[in-house]
Amino acid sequence: MQSFSKLKIVSIGIILLVAFFSFSCSKEKSEEVKIGVIVPLTGAAADFGKWAQNGVELAVAESNRDSGASKKRCRAIYADNQMDPKVALSAFKKLVEVDHVSGVITSGSGVVLAIAPAAERSRTVQLNHAAVSPAIRKAGEYTFTLVNDANVETDEIAGLVYRELEVKQIAVLYANAAYGVGTKDALIRSFTQLGGEVMGSVAFPEDFMDARAQLLQLQKMNPAAVYFIATIKDSGRLLKQARELGFKTQWLTYNAFESPEILKIAGMAAEGVIYTSSNLFDLPNPQPEPKQFLNSYLSKYGERPNLYAATAYDAMRLLALASISSDGSKEGIQRFLASVTNYHGASGIITFDQDGSVQKPVFLKTVRDSQFVLYDYGKGE
Repeated sequence: MQSFSKLKIVSIGIILLVAFFSFSCSKEKSEEVKIGVIVPLTGAAADFGKWAQNGVELAVAESNRDSGASKKRCRAIYADNQMDPKVALSAFKKLVEVDHVSGVITSGSGVVLAIAPAAERSRTVQLNHAAVSPAIRKAGEYTFTLVNDANVETDEIAGLVYRELEVKQIAVLYANAAYGVGTKDALIRSFTQLGGEVMGSVAFPEDFMDARAQLLQLQKMNPAAVYFIATIKDSGRLLKQARELGFKTQWLTYNAFESPEILKIAGMAAEGVIYTSSNLFDLPNPQPEPKQFLNSYLSKYGERPNLYAATAYDAMRLLALASISSDGSKEGIQRFLASVTNYHGASGIITFDQDGSVQKPVFLKTVRDSQFVLYDYGKGE
């Protein structure tokens, strides 16, 4: 009888131990921070998705390493937006309703604008790491942005063209997509405010194979400079086909231009292109955070990062920090991000203004001898 009582006590102890262990495991699992990453992993803009993925994975590893006593582990859940707003919105709903993510990282102006109303309804933060449409500023309080919008970039390059190059008439060539239209409108505003004239603007379909008709249309205008807005592969094809047509002008563009893929496609046709940049690790004396990111990225991937890898990294780090430092609710994450001031990130110092956007330094670069280099003001390159 005594043996039976002992056995009973031991059995109860085992049951309690198993129950406690199961509860502990359940609690640990509940502390996982899941972040959705809705970026282009296939198609014409797949390079952007790869850069984002590289930056996010680096951030996940470092966030988990630095989590300390909180024991909260981060995990990224990826979805291919294919640069299609409908596909992206469907992916967002799945990440929110099925995967129960704490927030999402997004890119592509059409994608960000399509997701914004759903982000507001579900109170789920989307942190845009690459889209530049000025309309994103009005997307809602659950949309934050880590890059300058197109107005900031076009103000910089319009000033160069009008004042330093002394070009008073330009033309615009743009992708028929949200980012293309938004940036085209920003450039027209920037240049005309200075007193310049936009001779005309021509649209082309994304992921085209032949844009000679559009290029010939521009060539007839005989512009001294053309500002173009395109994905990496489209940019390379535009420059190559313009060279084949004998179309000579000063080509100008924006941050998304810098990629080794451009040089592979366009070859010598890329020489002399002038573009805006915010890659702080390209400066002679970068700040500690961009420099550290550059070294970590080089060590892990064996190549130099660009701005969008840095902003994706910052997006993941900020969402992880918001989840850990706030009460963990979606409203708490939003409040935390809205209060971010002077955060030193890989892409620079981040302070979100009232509409969730940022202001970052902008400078000019060019292609010289098949290298992306700082533009030498005063020498006209």
